[in-house]
Amino acid sequence: MNDDEITLKRYQNLFQISVRAFYEEMTIVVVDYMVLNCRASMTEEQFEQSLKLPIKKIRAALHKMKEDELIREDVNLKRWTLSSNIKEILQTRLAFIKVKLAEKIAATNIKKYKCSSCSQIFLAGVMALYQGKCPNCRNDLIEMERDSNAYVKLKDIIQKIEEKYIDACKGREFPAKMYPEEYHKLWESETKATEFQLPIIFTGNEKPLYKKVLEKINEQRKGKNQIKTDESLLGASNNLHDYYKQHPTKLDARSLTTAD
Repeated sequence: MNDDEITLKRYQNLFQISVRAFYEEMTIVVVDYMVLNCRASMTEEQFEQSLKLPIKKIRAALHKMKEDELIREDVNLKRWTLSSNIKEILQTRLAFIKVKLAEKIAATNIKKYKCSSCSQIFLAGVMALYQGKCPNCRNDLIEMERDSNAYVKLKDIIQKIEEKYIDACKGREFPAKMYPEEYHKLWESETKATEFQLPIIFTGNEKPLYKKVLEKINEQRKGKNQIKTDESLLGASNNLHDYYKQHPTKLDARSLTTAD
């Protein structure tokens, strides 16, 4: 396996673990087909023909990923294209979840007591003040089991995703091979027809366009602090971070699983 094949395999793994961590079965089926067959950009008609599944269900799965910026929709062409910023998007999402996990783990360290009769829950202060009795019905208060183990396990799984899958892609450009030949031709025809050409992916050995753009911006800043090239990739991630603040991931909605 040469270096290009290794890069392709690692990004395929990254997409697969991403959808298994955060999405339902239909999304897993769709993304697995796209990345394993190097068809990371497909039309709705191609989805229907290839997967033999109802387009409504496929479209619903794609729209969930679109909300998280993992996939882009071209409404006019009815084409869906997986994001080449998967690494940065996943890093941002995991970082946000880790903050929430820390809060959950801290909360589970607080002792809580449940009334054996009315089932109301009280903190340790009430337990001491009423000498182990419920202030409402005077029945015994029983210490509740702490559920930190589930959160600690989830934290370990997130660490595994970061170390095994995200770190494996560091220093490697997104593989253009994951997109089909028809997509490259479509992109070439579109960019030739426009005055300003903005490629969606890096497809050659030359310097990526986002670096060229930032170099041009820095030339115009005239002595001000230079913008680091990584910030261009983090721009989308920062927007995504705001999205997760408004729509937090339900940590216990489904368990994360990782392939060995």
